[in-house]
Amino acid sequence: MKLYGKYLFLLIFALCACSQTQPSPSPTETLKEYIEAVRSKDISKIKQTSSRKSLRLMEEFKPDPSLSLEESIQQNEPSLPPILQNPETRNEKINGDKATVEIHNRFNDTWTEFLFVKEDGRWKIGAGEMFYDTIEEFKEKNEAVERELENYNKKSKK
Repeated sequence: MKLYGKYLFLLIFALCACSQTQPSPSPTETLKEYIEAVRSKDISKIKQTSSRKSLRLMEEFKPDPSLSLEESIQQNEPSLPPILQNPETRNEKINGDKATVEIHNRFNDTWTEFLFVKEDGRWKIGAGEMFYDTIEEFKEKNEAVERELENYNKKSKK
């Protein structure tokens, strides 16, 4: 019976140890991981550090639509925008499942806010969110202007 108890204790200990997860990297650390992944063409790390919308954006705008995202990354030179090459960062701010980090643009000496989102318990690059959210805002504003124009035209015909 003592042997059974020892095995049970070891099993419980092993399960608890396995369930302990490493803390999620901060948004700033995620940015550094992403940059290194792009430089080394580490597809799994690029996917791990990019939000679903960011991966969708990469898929939609890859240079050769006939290639998979993985093939496209492998065949094309990794391209980091100049602002992301050895970036200086500051002012990491976390607000729920969104975060921002300011990145210094050495070319015009300004600071640009970069968005991160938390998905699957991990901070990820939110470039897709920035892009698609901007498009949605534009569509909503455009629809509102069109409705106002329609109402104006209806009133002016009377």
